[in-house]
Amino acid sequence: MKPQRSPSRSRRCLTDVLGDNRGAALVLTLFVVALVTILVLDYHLDATVEVELTDNYANNVRAYHLALSGLQFARAILEQDDPGSDAASELWYGLNGFGCVSPEQLLAMVQTISEEGPDLFGERETKPETPAASPSSACVKLSIVDEARKLPLNALVNQLGEPVEPWRTVFNTMFAELEIDEDAIDAVIDWIDSGGEGFQEGGGEDAYYEGLEPPYRTPDRPIEVPGELRLIRHFTCETLAKLFPGKECKDIPDIDLGTNEYLTPYGGESADLKVNINTANETVLRAVTQGDANCVENILAERLSVEGQQISQAIQNVNQLCTVENFEQFAGVASTHFRIESQAVIDGLIKKKIVAVLQRGAGGGTGGGAPGSAADAFTMVYFKIE
Repeated sequence: MKPQRSPSRSRRCLTDVLGDNRGAALVLTLFVVALVTILVLDYHLDATVEVELTDNYANNVRAYHLALSGLQFARAILEQDDPGSDAASELWYGLNGFGCVSPEQLLAMVQTISEEGPDLFGERETKPETPAASPSSACVKLSIVDEARKLPLNALVNQLGEPVEPWRTVFNTMFAELEIDEDAIDAVIDWIDSGGEGFQEGGGEDAYYEGLEPPYRTPDRPIEVPGELRLIRHFTCETLAKLFPGKECKDIPDIDLGTNEYLTPYGGESADLKVNINTANETVLRAVTQGDANCVENILAERLSVEGQQISQAIQNVNQLCTVENFEQFAGVASTHFRIESQAVIDGLIKKKIVAVLQRGAGGGTGGGAPGSAADAFTMVYFKIE
């Protein structure tokens, strides 16, 4: 008779064959849980990134339209301005004094102007209140600068492509004060004129620029934008830094050259270009008056006597202020081009800036067009989004 195996022995034999699997289910469960956790976290991360990207895009769109609204507001301010004269007593000049304005405050200012007119600094006792700083709010910063407060680069060459010596003397005066090589003036003349030969040895025509890497040629036309100065001979970063007091060569690549206080490519036809002595700084005034200290003092005294009121007749009649030769040719009291900067800020982080230059119409600067009239209409000649 064949002996029988005990049940315990049979189980031991089966375990020996299959191995000991105790705890395998726990390990498998932990693996599955870990895998699901990783998948969920990855999905959550993707979803979070998508939400943030959507939010950032929405804020960028909001910032763009807010900056665009600020630009339109600034344009409306200029269209209400008297084209006969432009000075520090006017609303557009002190617009940046309002700080960062909320959309609600911007609407309130529009309503105030429509009801009381643009003279918020004169007749109105108090300015509209600016909103308290808030890291979660949307606001827009505005500034308007008249380009006629600077020396017009295109005045150096007349419509026949010939250098204008009286203006060259004015530029020499200012460049000497700023310690800029006068050869830079010759280079500007050669950049604008239509002649193939250099105006002077210090200038630069095609023969010079074609030897650079990469090579290029002079446009032989008026300078259109401030950034062209980077291409003109002698306007190195060291030279350009002298147009921005306190800045160094290393700062120039990141600076918008249009923000300088001394030179501008805007102003209309070369025969009509004038410097607005109501808004020009003292360095520019000394250049326009060819260093006549008494003349500069008279201009500054008249400007200080205004105290927020309409410009005095004395400063409008420039001949009564100075006896400098050709002074009437250089000096004016109005501007035709205005640079507007409208920067929107969303949640204290997202920023969008629009820079535009507007040119006043045929009535600008002559006093012949009423504010807001067709003759006083503005045309945009430069637009940039940062």
